Amino acid sequence: MRHRGSLLVASVIALFSIAASGAATACTGITLKAADGAVVYGRTMEWGSFDLNSQVVVVPRGRSFTGRTPDGKPGATWAGKHAFVGLDGLDFEVYLDGMNEQGLAVGGFYHPGFAGDFTPPSRFVRAVAFSKSARATPTGEETVYEMFRILDNFNVPLGAAEGEGEEKTKGMRSSTIWTTVWDTKNKVLYYHTQNNRRMRRVDFGKIDCGTARERARFPLDTVRSQDIDDVTPVTK
Repeated sequence: MRHRGSLLVASVIALFSIAASGAATACTGITLKAADGAVVYGRTMEWGSFDLNSQVVVVPRGRSFTGRTPDGKPGATWAGKHAFVGLDGLDFEVYLDGMNEQGLAVGGFYHPGFAGDFTPPSRFVRAVAFSKSARATPTGEETVYEMFRILDNFNVPLGAAEGEGEEKTKGMRSSTIWTTVWDTKNKVLYYHTQNNRRMRRVDFGKIDCGTARERARFPLDTVRSQDIDDVTPVTK
């Protein structure tokens, strides 16, 4: 699996260019490999300045795209060869994280390079240590559990890093607004959010990638609250 490629890279750059004027927290990404050959890529999205209002987007094969030049004018146009699933931001058609139907996964990362425990240098050292000491896993599905366990160590509390104050962060619960894990062998996205830690999934095997012509977009959270299973025993 490769993590460098072209999945609307220009769109990712555009989003971070828009937001770079405000202080923000960088992100963490790692990969793990299962015994059956499955490569699982996972990342956190730390953004302490404001809520990106990301949604899951399913983009079919053949969708037309138009790039943008540095001066803001329309650039090259092309048709996507493969369908992909991605997470967007700020209600724009930009993709911060995604995987296509062939298993190519790409993530957009912002690295301001400030010093401190929650910044890229500190998290990079921990990410290397955790990924190198990860338990051996037999399958992609089992590796997903290990990936979430590791990435949970990188959650950043709201207010623990630089941000834009209470006005723009109102309603947010964490600077880590979502965490994604991509099983590139089985073609499945797993994620949880700042609002609900329950793991959810999007399975490429259940998506009609061939006949759809319009992209489908849906919220990460149907309800912005934690899904809690009450297991209190009932005494009769």
